[in-house]
Amino acid sequence: MCIRDSFWADVHNGIRGEIYYRESTDPELLRRASKDIRKHFKDMSSFSATWIFIVTWEEVTFYGGSSTTPVRAISCAS
Repeated sequence: MCIRDSFWADVHNGIRGEIYYRESTDPELLRRASKDIRKHFKDMSSFSATWIFIVTWEEVTFYGGSSTTPVRAISCAS
């Protein structure tokens, strides 16, 4: 098993914002993830995702900040 940090920042959802996550084996999402990986990582031309994990930080702010921003991270495995 390989674990990596897809997103590392000092966000604070205690005041506002939500964090949502899910895993999926939906064929359409797997196809899109595989296509993106092959497009951006030329040495992975045969990559075929079998599982994805999606995390969305919705309207979170950084510690000490006042503006909000959405962030999404997607990890996948073959």
